[in-house]
Amino acid sequence: MIETIGIGIALIGLIVLCVVAKKQKNKKEKALLASNKMREEALDKLLFNQEAAVKKEEDTTFAAVPINVNYDVNALDKSIAKTVGKKKNKSKKMMIQIVENSELSVRKYMFDPKKSIFIGSKNGKNHIVNSSVTVDERQCEIKGVQEKVYVRNMGEPGKIILTRGKQIAHIEHNYIELKNGDIISIANTTYQIDIIATNEM
Repeated sequence: MIETIGIGIALIGLIVLCVVAKKQKNKKEKALLASNKMREEALDKLLFNQEAAVKKEEDTTFAAVPINVNYDVNALDKSIAKTVGKKKNKSKKMMIQIVENSELSVRKYMFDPKKSIFIGSKNGKNHIVNSSVTVDERQCEIKGVQEKVYVRNMGEPGKIILTRGKQIAHIEHNYIELKNGDIISIANTTYQIDIIATNEM
């Protein structure tokens, strides 16, 4: 009897250890994706005339390219690219991973929240385009301010729902702070927000 209890306790301890290790691995993979995205953006700045790009960006917003697309909508967290080398940096920078889950696909985007991130139905005005007929031209803004992330509705009221655990709220024109793991629903599409602290370039 005592041996059975001891084996049970050991099995529970092993399961808890496996769960903690998996969470740590997922956190490291997200930080790696964020670091890679920052490197790509830094390279883009070197390749293009940044001043001209900033002037152009004021008028036009180009849709973002997903860092990962999975057409198996039931497999949200399948494969993620592995690292080749690690680099130590001095300070931390915040990045946002947005996982778009629609009826047809799962797309992962990575953004620097210092610049506003727009979601809406019109190409050329949004970073993430949701082509549903009920979505306004520019429906949603996500923005980072002093290491916090906020969201607000830019279109008609009642079109954006925020889910945090068991709590559900409508997002209106006032900014609401987002927490890691929050889910924003627009039409038939959900956007999971992952706030990632990563090493700065």
